[in-house]
Amino acid sequence: MSAAELSEDEKKWYEKTAQNAINEYLSRVEEARGSAKAASLQVTPPSAKKTVEPVKIEYETPDAGLLEEEFDVVLIACQPEQLEGAMKFTQSEEASFQLLRNSWFFTTLVKAKKPHSQNEEDLSEWGNWDVALTGNIQGRREEYNARNPGSYIPANVEDTYYTVYQQEENPVPPETVQQLQTRLESIRDASINDQNNNFFLRDPEYIGEPWMSTYFPHFGSQDIEHIWSMYNIQGQNNTFYVSSAMCFESVLHVYEYGCRLFDQKFKSMYPKDQKIAIIGAGPAGLLWASMFLKEYGNVTVLEKSERFGGKTRTEHHLLSDGTDVVCELGTCYLSPAYEHMMLDFQAAGFFNRRDEIGLGKYNFFQGHKEWRKVVSNGRANAFNGSLNYVQAVQDLTKYIKLHQTIMGVNRPIPSTWRQISAHQADLQLSFKKFLEKHGFKSLITSLLYAYQHQGYGRLDEIPALYGLIWVTPEVFHGIVGNTLVGQPSMVRCLKEGWHPIWEEAVRSCTNAKRVRIVYNAHVTKITRPGV
Repeated sequence: MSAAELSEDEKKWYEKTAQNAINEYLSRVEEARGSAKAASLQVTPPSAKKTVEPVKIEYETPDAGLLEEEFDVVLIACQPEQLEGAMKFTQSEEASFQLLRNSWFFTTLVKAKKPHSQNEEDLSEWGNWDVALTGNIQGRREEYNARNPGSYIPANVEDTYYTVYQQEENPVPPETVQQLQTRLESIRDASINDQNNNFFLRDPEYIGEPWMSTYFPHFGSQDIEHIWSMYNIQGQNNTFYVSSAMCFESVLHVYEYGCRLFDQKFKSMYPKDQKIAIIGAGPAGLLWASMFLKEYGNVTVLEKSERFGGKTRTEHHLLSDGTDVVCELGTCYLSPAYEHMMLDFQAAGFFNRRDEIGLGKYNFFQGHKEWRKVVSNGRANAFNGSLNYVQAVQDLTKYIKLHQTIMGVNRPIPSTWRQISAHQADLQLSFKKFLEKHGFKSLITSLLYAYQHQGYGRLDEIPALYGLIWVTPEVFHGIVGNTLVGQPSMVRCLKEGWHPIWEEAVRSCTNAKRVRIVYNAHVTKITRPGV
């Protein structure tokens, strides 16, 4: 039954039912957040105690040459594999890290002619689900329209900016990074210059350097228990691992995992006068330096590149009429689940609510047009993720109950593997089979966009556990929001991009002179006690 077939009283009743269900659930999540600060995860082994001996780190910079420093504890905020050859891993660490699977994310900023017609111009974003994680172009976003709800590219402007996305998982046979990038560039060039390709662009010009990075380290279906194995080793050998490999790819999950790790382990082991090293000045490293360790006065961040921000890469470019266009080659969107984190960022002075805007041109209007186009089964059509009105409410309330039964209310992962081991068979299914088994088949189209299109693995391959980590009930509520509140999307973006948040984070901790960030620092050796 569609909204048009319901009376106003019936519609209000369904809206109230859905809102009450999500509000009740979120109140339980907030209670869990509060109690988690006092409760133990009950997975810390007795051996995870601070060791008196220091961590010794050798690193080299262009200006100072080879240096060696001693620290009380080291936080690994980069992916563990990046330290192979510089740091010896324990057997427990190696057992988990060697099972992680990575993909490569490759983005290119392209200046090209704007679409021929207004109908094409309506479509700010294109996706191709058929080729996800194969190295082919799987997404393209026209940056001006994506951030300017309700307006078109100015009539007197001919060119605009497009971010083009490619992703490949576990290339076979293995290639060097340069070999892989060269091949992805070749695929990109062939696609955007082919008039018969859905991603064809007229008169393309590449802007700056493309962006190449590892993405979404995760375990296969038979190895998901290692998420908790990695939590168990936190703090051993004066080492904490805080990158996205520990939980999930997004800034949100790195933040939630960090909150829990700091409150339940780190602060009880290390007093505020300790000397702390952080390897990496990406989001994980900056979150720890600026927020979790804000009362610690001796923190050094070693960053191998000349910039902070990690997978965040925000650029500003001008249209021919002087209009500034914000282009995101890395971190981009915010789902409804980001709300509590953004409030914390606002309280810390990193973010102003006025900087958050709706994504897509029609978010603020009734009678919305769709702004996304997807290619599926070889055919390109406007995205349609809408649901039957009554079914949307029923599915939301059903999903809340199922999600809480399996995952509990602690974020981003349940407290212990034992807590969810009874659901192991379900969690090892692909997320698509899990949704079909539990009666959410109608959601698959929406989740192809909300999950797979974001690069978090194919729905028909990724273990259901990862789908449940990302698609929390509040994200589910955002997905069905087009049916319940008349908007095409409850996903949002930042008016000035993500870079200003990390810029403020750096400013806050370096101005206070409690954090030192060393750029172009190549870590050559980390010697840890007991390893």
